Amino acid sequence: VRLAPSSHCTKPGMPSVMILAATGHRPPRFGYSSQALAAGRRLARAYLTQPAHRPALAISGMAQGWDTAFALACLDLDVPLVCALPFAGQAARWPASDRRAHHDILRKAARIEVVSPGGYAVEKYQARNKWMVDHCDRLVAWWDGSPGGTANCLAYARRVQRSYDNLFLASPVQVMEIPDVS
Repeated sequence: VRLAPSSHCTKPGMPSVMILAATGHRPPRFGYSSQALAAGRRLARAYLTQPAHRPALAISGMAQGWDTAFALACLDLDVPLVCALPFAGQAARWPASDRRAHHDILRKAARIEVVSPGGYAVEKYQARNKWMVDHCDRLVAWWDGSPGGTANCLAYARRVQRSYDNLFLASPVQVMEIPDVS
């Protein structure tokens, strides 16, 4: 999968091919449980199955929480997935079960993009966020309005006039009640 900076499919005369990127909270804001991940996955699938939101290509930043739920939903629906890693070894300090899930997604991805060379440095997360925004036509977020990486990503998206949908629901119970469409 060759990925150039976004052509912004909403411009007149451009093909109706959309690249969709996801940004959102990690645990604890997203939740730690397998039920929270499953609910997020169902939410992402429900969003992605709407014709107006079905991308030709999707980008996930591959963090725990929303990014992982979105990536899994893309794989469920056979949407080609680009995994944008902030640095090599992103999951090295995660719990074993999360590392296994992360590596399984990477194996199934159409492409893996390691945005910054070397190991961990906090600024590499925002470099990854900017890369995703610069290479997508639209974002889908799971953001509760709090400051942090998701807020920074969406602020950059607004600066470069990239639109986004925020799928955050005020109550985790509401997320848990989304019906399974598989």
